[in-house]
Amino acid sequence: MTIHDRKTFVLINPAVRRNALDMVRDAAEYSVVTVTPKTRSNEQNAKLHALLSDLARSDIQWAGKTRSLDEWKALMISAHSVATKHHGEIIPGIEGEFVAIRESSATMSVSRAASLIEYITAFCVSHGVELRDTRKGGFESSSAPPPADDVGSEGAAPSDLAADPSPSQERGAVEEGDNPGDDAAPSSNPFIRSLMEECIDNMLRDAFSDPAAQRLAKIEKATLAWLRPENLGEYAGFVNRCAETARRVSGNHAERPRASEYLRSKIEAACCETREIVS
Repeated sequence: MTIHDRKTFVLINPAVRRNALDMVRDAAEYSVVTVTPKTRSNEQNAKLHALLSDLARSDIQWAGKTRSLDEWKALMISAHSVATKHHGEIIPGIEGEFVAIRESSATMSVSRAASLIEYITAFCVSHGVELRDTRKGGFESSSAPPPADDVGSEGAAPSDLAADPSPSQERGAVEEGDNPGDDAAPSSNPFIRSLMEECIDNMLRDAFSDPAAQRLAKIEKATLAWLRPENLGEYAGFVNRCAETARRVSGNHAERPRASEYLRSKIEAACCETREIVS
């Protein structure tokens, strides 16, 4: 088993758990199995690896040949850097070759890594790549927001994305006097942050779904679902910002990574705004 044969599973449902058990049962003798609590960085790394594995397994050729996982990783990080205006350098190497100096995925922030994952996902979808490892690992979620009991700043806002809502819009339902029932600061609540990140992913996924004629209807349906009290009803301003941004970038794949970064940069502000109101 090589380093690229490693598999990571996020145990979100019985199907993924069965996939993990199948892998353990078929593993070679002396293989190592590690079970750890979920962390955001580990999950992002695993999802990135699964997406790149799916790309490497596909029949897509780049520059006249199919590419390995490491080659696709280099291509995707470079393309994402250009798409998000984080240009690297191409410099002469020691032996006269040319070397691309690019950012490292290992040092990316959470929002930056999420943007890269969004970019790779969009590329895979637009090129018809079967996301087998991504799906088996439990990284492909549905367009509908998860039930409340199932959910285990960087980047400037692009000028053509959603305009910032007014303070009253950002407060959402909390302004009406509803008490979230939690004295802890929302910004430190991983559950709320996880919901907000899932909301962003769902909205942007709907904005690029097929058929194109149904995208706006899907965004509207998702907005209503996320505004339910058990989801993000107390953060209506944030939900509406996500919906407006999704509508503006719908079908424009070049804007998807920037939209993802932009919305993720607003999570902390949304949490802090609500904290100020209920404190």
